[in-house]
Amino acid sequence: GQKPERSKVTHNASLRKTAIRRNFAPIDVNAISTFIGNDGTFNRDPVTLNSGFEWPKGSRKYANYASGIWLGGKVAGTLRVADADYNTEYDAGPIAAGTDPTASAWRVYKIRRGDDAVINPDYATWPVSDGAPVLRNYSNTADSLDANGKKIPGIIGDMTVWAVFNDNNPSLHSSKGTAPLGIEVQLTAFAFNFSGPLGNTIFYKWKLINKGGKHNRLDVFFNLVGCGPRGRIRRL
Repeated sequence: GQKPERSKVTHNASLRKTAIRRNFAPIDVNAISTFIGNDGTFNRDPVTLNSGFEWPKGSRKYANYASGIWLGGKVAGTLRVADADYNTEYDAGPIAAGTDPTASAWRVYKIRRGDDAVINPDYATWPVSDGAPVLRNYSNTADSLDANGKKIPGIIGDMTVWAVFNDNNPSLHSSKGTAPLGIEVQLTAFAFNFSGPLGNTIFYKWKLINKGGKHNRLDVFFNLVGCGPRGRIRRL
């Protein structure tokens, strides 16, 4: 029941705010303040490595220490697993030829209602071609375009955070020691600045893409794992 030792985290805490691998952005538009990473982890403070899910915001009370996405499945009858908790088996960016996981394009993006390309660089460079959500027209038949013919970032709620990552780097599969699944994960998190239940909620949309090859049929299990402030692992 004890909180895990910090020595289990192999990444330099002082670099985690600026490095693209293990890059984080806060989502804090309502009564919850927490962190989203581009490595399959969330809810952990990327600087102190302590609990990151503060609720109510500003109270210094924490409902979650750390969380992450776990995937498991069989490829040709052989079990493969990718997990993220205190460490991670995911790398930044999509699964595509020439992807550099240290490139700034694969940082965590954050936009909020009222943003535009002038005041927010993430809005200006919103990665629509990589899967980030876009605004649809009123009949939901096509993407909306701005005056310059560009797709408009899709702000869901009052704040939207987006990241893409994958488990395709064999050198990161040290926790369970299996081969990669070949899964790309696109995460969209959003929240509403409302009172009541909506103001105490963060929504997560997970898009899983099998890029392990056209013959790589997967039977995959998806799970989110969280660790409470006292270090107890539980399913979310």
